[in-house]
Amino acid sequence: MMSVESLLQQNIILNNRRRLKLRWLAGIMLFVGTFLWSFITDVPAAQLYGLGLFILLYNVLLTYLSGQNPTPSQAQFLVMAQIALDWGCLVLFVWFTGGIASPGLVLFFLHVITVAVLLPGWRPVAYTGLVMVSVLLLTAGEAADVLPHFRVIPGVPNAHAGTFVLAQSVFFGLSLFGIVTLTMIIMQPVRSQQNQLFALFRIVQSVSSTLELTDVLQRLVARAQEALYARGVTLRLLDLTGRSLELVAAQGTGYCPLTSIEVKPGSGYQAALSGSVMLVDSTEIPLSEVDNRGDIMLVPIRNKRALGVITVYFDAPVRVDFQTKQMALAIASQSVAAIENALTDDALQKAEKQRNQFVHIVTHELRSPVSGAQSLLRVLMKYRELSPQQRKILERLSRRMDSLLMLINDLLSLAETKADELQQRLTPVDAKPILLEVLDLHEAEAQEKSLHMNRIVVDVEQAFVVGTPRGVTRIIDNLVGNAIKYTPNGGRITVRLAVDDGNVIISVSDTGIGIPAEAIEKLGQEFFRASNAR
Repeated sequence: MMSVESLLQQNIILNNRRRLKLRWLAGIMLFVGTFLWSFITDVPAAQLYGLGLFILLYNVLLTYLSGQNPTPSQAQFLVMAQIALDWGCLVLFVWFTGGIASPGLVLFFLHVITVAVLLPGWRPVAYTGLVMVSVLLLTAGEAADVLPHFRVIPGVPNAHAGTFVLAQSVFFGLSLFGIVTLTMIIMQPVRSQQNQLFALFRIVQSVSSTLELTDVLQRLVARAQEALYARGVTLRLLDLTGRSLELVAAQGTGYCPLTSIEVKPGSGYQAALSGSVMLVDSTEIPLSEVDNRGDIMLVPIRNKRALGVITVYFDAPVRVDFQTKQMALAIASQSVAAIENALTDDALQKAEKQRNQFVHIVTHELRSPVSGAQSLLRVLMKYRELSPQQRKILERLSRRMDSLLMLINDLLSLAETKADELQQRLTPVDAKPILLEVLDLHEAEAQEKSLHMNRIVVDVEQAFVVGTPRGVTRIIDNLVGNAIKYTPNGGRITVRLAVDDGNVIISVSDTGIGIPAEAIEKLGQEFFRASNAR
């Protein structure tokens, strides 16, 4: 999932690329314009050509640096560097094209608008002041004959014409500050919406990364505090009676610390639970001994019914506008989805735990009587007085009991692997003695079917694997037991143990019915058995 920081970085890089493309055009147009204008009147062509070359050269450097995957801070530095370089080039261009009388002054308007779009806060105003100061200093330098004056439009007054300079400076300054103010007014709600969208994206990203209810709720209030610029945020859910709100998550300072608040008729909490965003003062909220300055906003958490309230504590009296309300409602809406997902996951985990516990208890209780019955059947089958028909019936019954016992063991193993309290800690386990013990246990069963058991242990003194003794025994027993069960009388079974480059390899091969190719990929499924085995 893409992070907010990467989105911001991509946005900065995209703006940089646009400015780089425009700067190529500006440099080329400076060359073309100087060439064409030189046929009309005298212009400082050498200076303008040099300025155009400088613009193209530093644009080459900026293009290279922008293509090096800069970090957000580096990308922001490139933006500031471009603004500074462009400002310097514009001052020189205005000087070379007439100073205070230059038609190039209008380019500062475009640049100020760009700065106001790119930079938040006070920086566009500061930059506008810097532009105005630089133009006035340039004019003063020309008036004092410290700087030479370049006249590119015949008949236009120069810096020595006091009335013209005053009128031009006042008009330019007022226009410049008017444009930057208007741009900032337009950009303020746009930037606010962008910040809120990023904040909402952070909320969605945070709560979707976990299904643990406590973590979900705490992340919600933390992000809500950032998005709404609040000093504190709490999230309270209705109790089962619907008469009180219980504190389940809190962030920041200055919020009501009471674990339970009664919902009184006519109170702000009751109005919020009905679906309205309420702005109340501190007298309606039992703040106990905490700071009670500033307004408090109550945001309902609702789906088909009221679930709770998000309480937002501000530092000072605020005017909750439409955007703030919409942002608060969006956070509350995300809270509903996150809470429902977390509660659903919690309920599923509890149900799964109960199911596993039930399966474990039932299978554990069934295994003893089934094992006892199987033992009695084996004793009965040893009597010589049995008729062929009776022996056949007992053999069929014994096979059915074997299948039932295998199913019970599978269920018990599954329940143990799913139940946390039944799981053992993983440790290094020597598989060699376990393998030999399992083979000894199945020796008698293999002899009954006249199977030849071939044991191959390749230079292995110890064969450690990570697991539990019970788990490793179960795996090996399953492999050897299946080989004996599904190999016809008189067949061959080969069991091999080896260690290759630190990896323990246990292979069991036989001359039995085998596993169909289409069933190989399904072997990991619970209770799966190939068609030929059934």
